[in-house]
Amino acid sequence: MIKHFAGNVQETNRAAMGLYVWTTEQAWRELHLRPFEAAVKDGGAHGAMTAFNRVGTTWAGGSEALLTDVLRGEWGFEGFVITDAGIVGQGRHFDTRQAVEAGNDMILGLLADLPGDGSYEEELKSYLEQDRAGTLTALRESAHHILYYVLQTNRI
Repeated sequence: MIKHFAGNVQETNRAAMGLYVWTTEQAWRELHLRPFEAAVKDGGAHGAMTAFNRVGTTWAGGSEALLTDVLRGEWGFEGFVITDAGIVGQGRHFDTRQAVEAGNDMILGLLADLPGDGSYEEELKSYLEQDRAGTLTALRESAHHILYYVLQTNRI
């Protein structure tokens, strides 16, 4: 499992509002992404945990550029992607639809919703009731990624 993908440059106050990480694409690829790329391509990583921070203004866990374009598209990652734990109630920038449609397969903390925070499950159900084709397609892909991971392990 690779974590925290990507740009988790500090621990202090990293979750509450989503630390903003600003850098050039070259620096991003050479400094922030290179270790993750090696873990995927050379190490055969099957799991990835997203980070709390933002890449520019986009939450890393909701970044299609990171999760779909780079991780899966450029590097050929076939495993599952999960958010970091404890995101419930820690910041308004954690968006369920954005996470799922960007390429997150699981939301860690799904059962830990706090009163008044709104349930991730309820949010996803409401998107499906709105007949959001993108959400349904993303959920099907998530199921595929999780099952692929399970079938690649020797724990069956």
